[in-house]
Amino acid sequence: MDKTTLLALGLAGAAALTPAVAQADVGAALYQRALIASADSRCRLFASPVSAVVSAGVDQARGDALRAGAADGAVAQLIAQARLTAQAVDCASPSLRLVADRVQKAYAGYARLPSERFPGQFAAWRADRQGRGGWRLVQTAQGAPTGLSVAFGLGPSGRPEAQVAGPGADRLAGARLLFRDERIAAQPYIDPRAPGLAGRAAPASVSRAVYAQDRDTEANRATFRFSPAALDALAELDPREAATLELIAPDQSVRRVFIEAGDLRAARAFLAAR
Repeated sequence: MDKTTLLALGLAGAAALTPAVAQADVGAALYQRALIASADSRCRLFASPVSAVVSAGVDQARGDALRAGAADGAVAQLIAQARLTAQAVDCASPSLRLVADRVQKAYAGYARLPSERFPGQFAAWRADRQGRGGWRLVQTAQGAPTGLSVAFGLGPSGRPEAQVAGPGADRLAGARLLFRDERIAAQPYIDPRAPGLAGRAAPASVSRAVYAQDRDTEANRATFRFSPAALDALAELDPREAATLELIAPDQSVRRVFIEAGDLRAARAFLAAR
């Protein structure tokens, strides 16, 4: 193992579970995380829970790079370079074992954190292992009409759900989530002409819909529950994209709010870490 590879692995071990704190760091963090994840894939360094967090760290760093303005091709090339470097790693190297031990120790501390915030460009996911406030995972929806508040995530039921609060919320007839359909539109939908997440949510013509399976209501509140596939579909979007949550009134008129995909994969890996 040459000195360059050894240095890169040392940095990768240090960065595997820590956030990039400045825009200039995002490229280095992506390379380092991709390198240790690739070395893990090749050398089987970690048990499955640790590997899942390390892999999610690559997704998170990729999202940071894209949100910082890096081109898709440049990000893909950086990950490919890290994978190529990992091919030169000696799986029996004591140096590699030292790096792996650092990651394992970092994971032990990470797994004890009660909660974590995962910011995107316009919104953030909050993951809470204890489910305080009734949510294990939640994001405040963007674009809600005046007087309404909408939150989406994993609620007390353990299923994806949207909670709507405000005048008339209990009269809503239903809800559906719209996601870009990769079979129709293979590339991420990003329209810089539209403000906020409205420019990151694919139009209905190239989207697929997931309808709420049931609802509960009380005075000025409604809860809509979705199948687990809804959260899976959101996690599969580009981290810069959003899903549209449509709230359907009895007259079939629709109010739209937006849920940013962001670092949902990393947030879910955080909840699974033990």
